[in-house]
Amino acid sequence: MNNQLLQRIRETDPSLTKINLSGNKIGPEGMEKLAEALKFNTSITEIDLYGNKIGPEGMEKLAEALKFNTSITKIHLYGNQIGNKGMEKLAEALKFNTSITWINLSSNQIGNEGMEKLAENLKFNISVKVIELGRNQIGDEGLRSLAEAVKVNTSIKVIDLYNNQIGNEGMKILSEALKFNTSITKIYFFNNQIRPEGMEILTEVLQYNYTIEYISIYDSSSKIDKLLVSRNRKQRIIEWMPWKNHHVCTKLEPRFHDIVMTLLYLFFISQIFLRREKRKLRQKKIK
Repeated sequence: MNNQLLQRIRETDPSLTKINLSGNKIGPEGMEKLAEALKFNTSITEIDLYGNKIGPEGMEKLAEALKFNTSITKIHLYGNQIGNKGMEKLAEALKFNTSITWINLSSNQIGNEGMEKLAENLKFNISVKVIELGRNQIGDEGLRSLAEAVKVNTSIKVIDLYNNQIGNEGMKILSEALKFNTSITKIYFFNNQIRPEGMEILTEVLQYNYTIEYISIYDSSSKIDKLLVSRNRKQRIIEWMPWKNHHVCTKLEPRFHDIVMTLLYLFFISQIFLRREKRKLRQKKIK
């Protein structure tokens, strides 16, 4: 690690807001020094640690720093071999951290155990909006844990799970959770083990979920594509309601959405009918 850089981090140099150490292979020892400097820094907002092989030991040191740091919003940890043990330490930090909004954990040898630890703490996190977990070893059991978190988490908007080991069972479990989630807008599933049956399950869920705008999945059924393009769910508000405040309704939980939309539609129709009747009465009086 560069001593001059560490000194600037410790002293919270206001001109230093981003750190790019990608491909430097700083390892656990370098990560320990960097983490200590980052602990009370208040200027740095983004860190790129791509391919540094920090391992679970280095991740433990970084996680400890993130419990105290309040300025970092983006962390790029692609290809650092943190494994399940490192994931457990990071998950603990995310339970307390309220500044991180974007985190890339792709290609880190994370399996179902690590996913379980992450999901458990995402139930309490209120800041993370984008989480990338591609090229790991997450299967259906890992997705089961994530599904439980998705039911209660209200901050996550994008989940990237490309190139994992997710099958139809995992898709079924997550799909049930998505019926209740009102924050996720994009999901990446390509290069998993999802078959047509799993895609059909997802198609059914899109009848209940009104916030998902994009799904990336190879060989997706035309039904999914049509639902996302035509916006059969949220678009109904725009088609039915002549006023501009339709976005208020889109914030409702999916299970109440159709009921509210139907009531508002009936109210609108009733107003048209009443106006028509009043017009008829005025015409009779004139005659």
